[in-house]
Amino acid sequence: MWQISSGRQPFENIEHDISLTLAIHGGKREEIINGTPIEYSNMYTKCWRYEPNERPSARKLVTILKSINSTPVDEIHLPENDESIPEIPSLHIHAVHWYQPAAKNGDK
Repeated sequence: MWQISSGRQPFENIEHDISLTLAIHGGKREEIINGTPIEYSNMYTKCWRYEPNERPSARKLVTILKSINSTPVDEIHLPENDESIPEIPSLHIHAVHWYQPAAKNGDK
């Protein structure tokens, strides 16, 4: 959900290695993007909670998204002091994942 509001890959300027894995496990999260409606950012940050039972269910997420979607534009709550657009950081070469096609039956 963060990717939808940012239009970017998470941690795109950091090498995707064990250090990042441990940092995320320790609570590191992306920054909320300026201009993201508060209800939406509240929703996706709840999904980042460490304990699975503290995260919203898929059904709850659908309910929240339907509520946000049906809210008139003039009633959407945006963060205050939301005048600047953040600079997009450069992409770290090891933040890109290269995939090879899976082997088919009988192939190596």
